[in-house]
Amino acid sequence: MNLLLILVCFQGLVGYFVIGFEVPSYPVYLSTSPQDTPTHWHQRIFFLNEPIQVQTGVYYVVVSLAIRTRIVQDHLISRYRLCYFHSQKNPKY
Repeated sequence: MNLLLILVCFQGLVGYFVIGFEVPSYPVYLSTSPQDTPTHWHQRIFFLNEPIQVQTGVYYVVVSLAIRTRIVQDHLISRYRLCYFHSQKNPKY
């Protein structure tokens, strides 16, 4: 995931999922994408504990986003780790 930011402060990420189950008798498609029809499923917001100061025109590449979720008293509690690097040029994969 490459991000070209034009902000001065990066405070979090929003994530969504798209999944399909290819069952011949009843195919199921679930999505929380903003481009799809809204459902009771939602996107996830991952706020950073400390904002990251960023510069205009610098590419920030998310290397990994590890998420651990558990249920506590009917609430989802998530812990996550975001690893990234930055570059003046658009990294090519």
